[in-house]
Amino acid sequence: MMKLPSCKLFFLLCCLFLTATTYSRNGAKREMYQLTFYRYSNAAQETVLNNYLKNALLPALHKYGYKNIAVFRFIANDTAAVKTMVLYMPIKSLEANVALAGKLNRDGDYQKAG
Repeated sequence: MMKLPSCKLFFLLCCLFLTATTYSRNGAKREMYQLTFYRYSNAAQETVLNNYLKNALLPALHKYGYKNIAVFRFIANDTAAVKTMVLYMPIKSLEANVALAGKLNRDGDYQKAG
């Protein structure tokens, strides 16, 4: 049976999401977050993923006004077959998040760097 890496981090991120949702019920502005999980199994894949995030995705997200984005790498031992990286991103609204995918598809700089 495969042990999930760093369940504590996942639990912490879930707590942050629930806290934001709880505050929204009290009249404060609602906040939503997107978690994107990237899995890789070797150093070459990790390098490609790091380059994509650093040179393409994160600059494009900043360009479109997305701030406070974080990337977490689960700490795995050398024997772990699959390693995980998580992109944590606040989203403005569900509609804006859907529109973001279209913007990225039409963004020449993002396409070239990606």
